[in-house]
Amino acid sequence: MQEISKYWEQTAFQLHWFRPWLEVLDVSSAPLYQWFKGGETNITYNTLDKHIYSHRRNKVALIWESEDGVRIRFTYFDLWREVMRFANVLRCLDVKKGDRVTLYLPNIPEAVITLLGIARIGAIHVPVDVRYGPFVLNKILQETGSKVLITVDGYYRKGQPIFLKPTVDAALSASPQVESVVLVKRLGKETEVRENFYWYHELMAGQKPEAPLVELEANEPLGILYTPNYEGKIVGMVYSHGGYMVGLYKSMEETFGLREMDVVWWATELGSIIGQSYMIYGPLLKGSSTVLYEGHLLYPHPERTWSIINKYGISIFGTYPSRLRSLMPFGGRPVKLWDISTLRCVGLSGEVLDTPLTDWLCENVISKDKVKNLWITAEIGVFGMISQEEKVNTPFFQKIFPVFKPEVVNDKGQILSSGQNGILGFKQPLPSMFTHIWQKEALYLKYWTLDNTFLTKDFAEKGETGLIKLAGHRSTRVINIGGLIIPAELIELGMERHSAVVAAKARAVPDTIKGQVAEIEIKLKKGIEQSHELRSELLNYAKSELGPAVIIKHIIFI
Repeated sequence: MQEISKYWEQTAFQLHWFRPWLEVLDVSSAPLYQWFKGGETNITYNTLDKHIYSHRRNKVALIWESEDGVRIRFTYFDLWREVMRFANVLRCLDVKKGDRVTLYLPNIPEAVITLLGIARIGAIHVPVDVRYGPFVLNKILQETGSKVLITVDGYYRKGQPIFLKPTVDAALSASPQVESVVLVKRLGKETEVRENFYWYHELMAGQKPEAPLVELEANEPLGILYTPNYEGKIVGMVYSHGGYMVGLYKSMEETFGLREMDVVWWATELGSIIGQSYMIYGPLLKGSSTVLYEGHLLYPHPERTWSIINKYGISIFGTYPSRLRSLMPFGGRPVKLWDISTLRCVGLSGEVLDTPLTDWLCENVISKDKVKNLWITAEIGVFGMISQEEKVNTPFFQKIFPVFKPEVVNDKGQILSSGQNGILGFKQPLPSMFTHIWQKEALYLKYWTLDNTFLTKDFAEKGETGLIKLAGHRSTRVINIGGLIIPAELIELGMERHSAVVAAKARAVPDTIKGQVAEIEIKLKKGIEQSHELRSELLNYAKSELGPAVIIKHIIFI
């Protein structure tokens, strides 16, 4: 482990610590590893304070563009002051170190401000994708015991207002432990609020832009992110301030060669590990600028994506392959209308990158050597492997970090020979990895073999050249809908809450744009007749209860 410790310590020296670490990697309780043990830091100091005491003080940190074209820019100084004001709001709501605060927010500036404000005071942020419905939100609120929920009255998608308040009310009906709800006014419509609801703008009014941050031991929790595990069950993965920060900082260098002058736009959501890492924390750690776009890539016209890249001089653009597939039917003309010569990298992850999309990108957008096919899993927190140039649209990947040594292993952790099918695993931990699973330590330990080999969620095969070929998720109980991996069990539990349903069975079916969507078999209660009306009712129920993320192609009565 000496080589690993030396490599990551050199990166850690580039960041600010209030107290130096006693040990880079403590393996005494492996696989419950501790990185930078004894060191004290706070990730928000390195994303904000470090920059405002430098020449980057008045550099643009965050650019937000709404779907209807409103633009707001925050310099590092502006963002720092807003974060401190919100940190004071949290303290007024009696939020303390270690308290969980759930964010149910779309891509609006307040999502960044509140996330950083929570981390600044040592509370634990729990971002939830707004495409999930009340069933998932309620489950996460209850399991984490969240004290505060931060949400919004709604947002815009494809020109239409999406109202979130009804979803929030439904989720809160079974979450009595939530003491306060902070509501951002985005739509500006008349909204009825209850006694423990507070408007964000009213709470922020009068707050001083001065708030001391909490100095935290490197292994104290930063956030919890809910995602399916290797069995396809949704669990809360916990990340630390120190290790996650160091691993992500290095990832921005090794994966993209990120420079201070770069402008990053990762078109994703806060509730994913890619959104948390590469839309917010990563660019800010490196002193770059990040772009947050509220809306759909095609609204109000197919030129929108390329106009944003042109307008802000974006140099690194990333998203899910399915989102770019939605642009392909319009050909290259929308691209050619804009000068996108600042673009030096297109990163794609979360789904299979196919040949037609790669060819379209290379013909219309950027040369093949600048397209990066990236592998990530929420467990490791950062991009771990890459495929590019000639092999960009193949399932063969190579490692990103020199000290990261992925292998194809069996379920005992034994390395398999070339050509054999197995599980993607590795014996050397990464600092950015999750430290445990919230309230379910036994599930965390199941990821590791007796010799402390980590088993990822993916099947794999090692090629003759040593590159690794990915072969899909180990669990057949997940559905990858446009990059959002949804447990089949979650869909089933949600559907079984309907009064007409006794049992549900969900599975993935192919989709030309999204990659996969859901198909559900429904067993009705005795005495209830099958009908087209009931099928339509169940489809609407799924959308309201599970959220628009869960796209259901068919409901089959059995």
